[in-house]
Amino acid sequence: MPHSIRFSRIAVLCLACVALACTANLPGLNSGDEAGAQPPEAKAHPALDRYLQSRTADQDTSYYRPYVAVLPFVDESGFRRGIWEVQEEFARFFTAAMQGKPGWRVVPYDAVQEVAGEQRRWRSLDVSGIGQQLQADIVVAGTLLDLNMERLHVGDPLVGGYKSYKGTAEMEVTAYGVADGGAVGTVHGREETTDRGLGLDLLGKPREQDYQFVNLDQMAFGSDEFRQTAIGQAVVITVDEVVEKLADKLRPEGVELEGEGARILSVYGDEVFINLGSEHAVRRGHRFTVVPGAERRLRDGLDAEIPVGVVEVLDVVGARVSRVRSLGDVAQMEAGDELRQIEQTPAAAPAVPDSAGAGGK
Repeated sequence: MPHSIRFSRIAVLCLACVALACTANLPGLNSGDEAGAQPPEAKAHPALDRYLQSRTADQDTSYYRPYVAVLPFVDESGFRRGIWEVQEEFARFFTAAMQGKPGWRVVPYDAVQEVAGEQRRWRSLDVSGIGQQLQADIVVAGTLLDLNMERLHVGDPLVGGYKSYKGTAEMEVTAYGVADGGAVGTVHGREETTDRGLGLDLLGKPREQDYQFVNLDQMAFGSDEFRQTAIGQAVVITVDEVVEKLADKLRPEGVELEGEGARILSVYGDEVFINLGSEHAVRRGHRFTVVPGAERRLRDGLDAEIPVGVVEVLDVVGARVSRVRSLGDVAQMEAGDELRQIEQTPAAAPAVPDSAGAGGK
């Protein structure tokens, strides 16, 4: 008898569990599947849409300039909260500083912000995925290492003395190739500036620099007023320094092969392969002018100085092989044709405007 009682209790519990499991799968009763719930709508990305539409008008193939996107910065500076949103502000300021440089085309930060969302720690997978959505060639991930403004005073502030303000900014940025997620290069910059103002303080009377010090939260990051402070000067100098170093990292190097020239290996329909690869520092987006090869010039009487097309690297397949696409009529090219690297333009092309600009929200 006792055994039967125990069996009955177990049976009742099992039936109850089955009933709960079935109930949990019924529409309208699952906490994650409320009755009448609709799938979430896709988020609107107006800035991203404007940027992608603007790219369709940029069909100039006469130069190589990669599209570069700057992610929100990682903040490890310890800068006091409630003054500025430094992760966003630094990325926006850095993006604006890159505008107008001839070595790249800059993805508007508003578009980056829409795609990046709230995440602030970046893995190579995140970088590559965001870059693909932005159709960028290079993604820049920065870390703010130090940001500070401090007041130094010599003498008795109630009688008279000298005050000075020191601003510090330090950052490190790494550029990643979107095609493979690999790091292209890392650059670092640091600057300390000192603002001694006009000199002597009398009877503790505050000066303009004192007001700036206590009213930083009233200044727009990147504004003219901000740039006049010690911390603003440090930021401007550091950002300019890092942007110049980054330009050197991304500048395409001359491509040369020992014993043979750069050329097309094969053309099969739209599939075109060249004999340049990772060992030649070739990256996705690099462009080359195609001219007739020596054999073809003799056979067809063609001029070596008259191009037959332009190709752009799609994938770096190996050490000496890359897949490219033709930016013109692929039928004009054939195996053995030679490649001439297209350098960056000396003059800046029009950049896609960032609706908020440096220091805006």
